[in-house]
Amino acid sequence: MSKRFIDTSLWDSSWFLDLSPEHKNLWQYLERNCDCAGIWEIDIPQLKRKIGYKEINLASFITGVNRDYDKLSGGSIIVSRIKLICNDTKLWLTEFISFQYEKGKNGINPNIPAIIGVLNRLKDSGIYDLAITLGFLRIQNSSKTETITTIPKGCQPLARVKDKDNDSSTINISLFESQLKTELITQYGQPAFDYAVREAVKHNKNNLAYIEGICKKRKEKESVKASLEESKQKKRELYKDLTPEERKSWSNLHLFDLAQSKKLEYLPPKEIGSG
Repeated sequence: MSKRFIDTSLWDSSWFLDLSPEHKNLWQYLERNCDCAGIWEIDIPQLKRKIGYKEINLASFITGVNRDYDKLSGGSIIVSRIKLICNDTKLWLTEFISFQYEKGKNGINPNIPAIIGVLNRLKDSGIYDLAITLGFLRIQNSSKTETITTIPKGCQPLARVKDKDNDSSTINISLFESQLKTELITQYGQPAFDYAVREAVKHNKNNLAYIEGICKKRKEKESVKASLEESKQKKRELYKDLTPEERKSWSNLHLFDLAQSKKLEYLPPKEIGSG
């Protein structure tokens, strides 16, 4: 089952509130059933069976969705929230890509396999250049997008990260999570990410939030361990410069601290000798 972001403020939007109940239902159906580029191939008979309407006026629906209001004057304006493409055989939700895949205001990363599939789908439908021209597609480092010609066309399947210790253990990453996955690998490193994936599979936690939590905890533990090791190293350096008498006092003090913390460890004979 794939997952997608949803706009929780949709029911506060004037254009959406003015839609009929049927058109509201239809819009939400398209949001969930369009492809990875926001494109839906028109099939009215099938649509009727799925959402239970006897009649669907597609032209009326498009007009309603593309109506909006000027925030200053309150007057009605026309936008391009949805467009007919491919000789009127498909519908395109124009803001779908930016909403699902952009993070911040820098556009989408064209080097992520899932995003390459999205760009290929736009090219297949003949609207790649149109999407860029109208501002519905913004790409980071656009000079690198020529590499998409070497990738199989169409939307990429869900990414799968294999457990190195057990090839039968896998975890599914949905399309819009691909960029977060890349950022986690960049921040914590591939070995740490792979370890977190194995733990997630082991505990049946198929989501990146759980994986990120494991990465964070592991990094915190490594930081504490490094701090303790640095402290021990400083003590070793100090110990080298001590006189025999000072070393004896140091060892006795160290034994007392260990006893107080109930963390007795094995000590070399020279440290516990009577001197």
